[in-house]
Formats: sequence, structure tokens, C-alpha cells
Amino acid sequence: MTPGRQLNFSSAFDPITLRKTFLSITLEKNVMKTTVTLKKHLIKAALIISLLLPVMAIAQPDYIFHNPVHLSGTDLQIGATYRFPDVKPGIDGIITITDMTGGMTLSQLDGPSGFDEAFQPYINCVGNQKGYVEFQLDFVISGTFTPAMMTEVPLTAIDIDGWRFGDGDLYEFDQFEKSPSFTEQYDLIGGSLNISDLGSWTEAQNKTAITYDGIDTIQRDVMYSAIHANVFSVKFRVGGDNRSASSMQRLRSVYFKKFTFKTLLLPINGLMSFNGLVQNNAVQLNWELAANGLYQKITVEKSNSGKGFIPVADLAVSNSGYNQKMSYRDPVNIQANTFYRLKTTDQEGKVLYSQVIVMKFNAQAVSGFRVYPNIISSDASINLTATHKDQASLMITDFNGRVLKQQQFLVQSGSNSIAISGMDAWATGQYVVVLQVGGEKYAQQIMKR
Repeated sequence: MTPGRQLNFSSAFDPITLRKTFLSITLEKNVMKTTVTLKKHLIKAALIISLLLPVMAIAQPDYIFHNPVHLSGTDLQIGATYRFPDVKPGIDGIITITDMTGGMTLSQLDGPSGFDEAFQPYINCVGNQKGYVEFQLDFVISGTFTPAMMTEVPLTAIDIDGWRFGDGDLYEFDQFEKSPSFTEQYDLIGGSLNISDLGSWTEAQNKTAITYDGIDTIQRDVMYSAIHANVFSVKFRVGGDNRSASSMQRLRSVYFKKFTFKTLLLPINGLMSFNGLVQNNAVQLNWELAANGLYQKITVEKSNSGKGFIPVADLAVSNSGYNQKMSYRDPVNIQANTFYRLKTTDQEGKVLYSQVIVMKFNAQAVSGFRVYPNIISSDASINLTATHKDQASLMITDFNGRVLKQQQFLVQSGSNSIAISGMDAWATGQYVVVLQVGGEKYAQQIMKR
């Protein structure tokens, strides 16, 4: 995305961007901006909203990012932390700049153009280098530092585009750290992105260097969604692969909402969405069919390699005249990347296939985390099983977010028991024990009596 671009008014027809129409009084045509009257925009916006109000009601953002407060560290440098208040009701987001590579620098944490629903940093891409700025987002109870688990965190990188110089091109990219329940979704038809598996990370990089003017969610083939479930925090990177000698500032945008992407099914056949989550040692698949789909049945197919799919379930379709939400639970303890697709058979026997979604396996560093007893007087112990030797940190906070105890220690591969003491003088009440091993956090509530 180019810096400081205004919304293209055509994006107002996307329900997610409608509210921006009231705030913008500029139009883009190629690179030229033409000032128009506010009255004209309000009339157009009123017409659009009157037509699409029912759609807007189901297209509200999942998270809001605005008015960050600098908490600590040197502004815009590694280690700096910021609080975004009320990213969800009762939940704040703590953003930490955790890394910068390839000579990359950060000129603004969250730019004013675009969406409150997105986190939008300005990055400076150095010539002839590929680099990124890495962020960690921790969710906490509002006004505190007490960790809060989010049942679902969708991150969608929008406008992953590029820029063409005379001596080389610039290609934007985004990377997302995987979690145990990580899934990804993107446009399988557009072909503007290269999707790469980087071990514990996944990357979506532009491959055309075509610039799309405007900050919007219209151009789905340069968008990528990473979806997490049951997490306290997420990590992501925004960057650029600059193959020109010229440096350039870029406005990046990570939108905290899921989107529907084009699939291998034709839209007229009515598969509106298809996604999955790893929950409780099983894979939960969910999809929605349009009212006019006229399907006879849906077959869930599965593969361990992305090839050679086998059927695991046949489900009848009601064709009731209304949109139909369907689901299937695959009771498998996922131990490796597993691929799923839907085979649709219509009433005339015609067969089509959905896009393939992959459920990423990323074994947790720790299992069996438990504080014993959970009602304490002065001493307790932490029991856990670790997959490998690693450095760990312990933090205990009260429900006002005050840190009462911190401790560093080394966990060994296998079973571990760590004693904690010195809580005799603490007031009666509830506390939260947070353990961090590697990049993963675990938390348990305890009671002091």
C-alpha cells in the first residue's frame, strides 16, 4: 500500500467501508485527487446505507484498534510497548515491537488513514533488502496486564501489493506465527500472492508488484487471513522485499476480521464460506450454503498430503430456501498438517469441489500446565510437561493487573515441578499465574485465602 492514500469511493459499496464514506471528502482517479462537496458524499452514503443496512448488521468488526498509548521503551524501536484500549469490550491490546530486520524502520505505529478495525503501521523499506517489523499482540483485561484468552482471533493482511521502480520492484509481504489451532484462508483463484510455509510461521508475499490504490477490502486476491483460536497473544510481521536501490515508505494494514475469499466453486453454486478450527483434540469444520444452492449432498473429504483425498462423511442438504449453516467434527487428534475440502453434488448429479483448507499442526511446547493447589495459603507448585529444554518466565498478578511476583527458570524436557512461595502476606482474593515458555503463554486462576 502506498502511504497516505485516501479511500477510493468505489470501496463504499463494500459494507465494511461504508462508515468511512462519511469521513472522506476526496476521490481518487488514477493518482489525481479531486475535492468534492461533503453534501454529495452524504447523499451517496445515505442511499448506500439504506440499501445495505441489513448487510452492515452482520459485517461489524471483530476488533477495534485506535488511540494507542505509549507505555514503555523508546518510541518506534524494538522493545517499545503500547496499549490499545477496548479492542473488544472489556479487553485491551498490548502491542510490543519485538524485532526489525533488513534495515527496516518504523515511522508510525498506527497510521490515521484507513480503518480503526485494522492495525496500520508505516514501515520504511530500505533499497535492495528484504526485511520486516515484528509485533506481538497480548490481550489483557481492560486497564490491567492480566492476560485474557480470546476464543477466536482473525488477522487479515489487506492490500499486500507492491511498487514498480525503473531498476527493480518492491513486493510487500506479511508473516504470521502459527498457533496450535492455526488456520489460513486466501483467494485461490486470483494468483497475486505466493503462500509459503516457514515452519512455525507462514508467509503471504505479493508476486506481481502491481499497486492497488486505496485502503479497502475490495481486492481480495491481495489479502490473506490467519485465524487463531483460544490464544492469549499473537505474533505477526509486516515487511517488504525491495529489489530496487530506492528506499520507500509503505503503509501496511492488518485487519482483525475474517473475510470470504473466491474459491474453486463458482459463486452461483452458493458455497459462501468454509473454515475450520482445532478444538479439544478434534477438527471442527464449518461452512455456509446460499439459499439457491440446490445441493443434494455435501461430502467432507480429507488428505494428509493435499493429494489423494478420501471421503469421511456424507451430509444431506435441506434446501429450505434459506441460507444453511453446516458443520462436521472430525474426531482426530491432529498430529500433522491435515487437508480438508468439500465435494458438492447438486440435484442433477453435477460435482464441484471447494477450496482446500489446511489445519496446521504446531505442537505446544508445554502440556499439563497446572498450579497446585488452586486455593493457596503461602506455597504452591507449578506442574508441567515440556517437549524440550527451554527458558521460562513466571508472573503472578492480581486482578488489578499489578505484578506481585516474577521468576525466571529453566524447564527440562519431560515432567517439571517448580515451587513458588512467599505469598503469606498477600491479601485474600483471586490471582492469575502466567507461565511463558518460548513464545507461548499459559495461565491459571488461583485463590489466596
